[in-house]
Amino acid sequence: MRHYDIPGCLDHQHSTNFEWREAGGGIQSLCFYLSVLDVIGPVDDKGTIHDYGCGMGDGIALIQAAIPHALCRGFDVDGERIAGARNRWPTIPFQIGNVATTGRKADIIMSIHTLEHVPNALSVVSRLRSLCKSLVIVYPDLTHEARGGHSLEALAADEFCEGVKEHATHMSHYVTARRYSHDEPLMLEGNNLFVLEGER
Repeated sequence: MRHYDIPGCLDHQHSTNFEWREAGGGIQSLCFYLSVLDVIGPVDDKGTIHDYGCGMGDGIALIQAAIPHALCRGFDVDGERIAGARNRWPTIPFQIGNVATTGRKADIIMSIHTLEHVPNALSVVSRLRSLCKSLVIVYPDLTHEARGGHSLEALAADEFCEGVKEHATHMSHYVTARRYSHDEPLMLEGNNLFVLEGER
């Protein structure tokens, strides 16, 4: 098993969302990022990796620890989380940024559990592909009971699925068990992980 020196990565006092961390959100996110490490392939010296929806920065910190020669950067729409990420991981640049509107180019762009928050996911994916060499996306599916309040129907539509698969160099699916609050039962959630060929 690989070990990465990212001290305090699961230290719950740093999370800004009590229910999310109590439900195992931090651990689940790290599992997603570990999965990403297995599929992104080699990264050039000083290759750029941008993570949208980085939250408190733990995932991109793991990527930076695993690929120290890369230039990693995290983005999130939540200013409070960006401030926390900057404090927590001072050697990694963090900025407020929106996956739905960004124009920043990078060798690898990661969008892990952000597409379910945007209404036009397929057009976002298309634009992100134009900005990078490889695009990594992780999003929930509807094959298992899924969390409400997200644009899951659009992600399950044939148009989205075919549009993503057309450019995929890797596809995998896995199930996680999680609880979103103290008063909710344990739920099974299916997740899709895709690596898409970019256009840069």
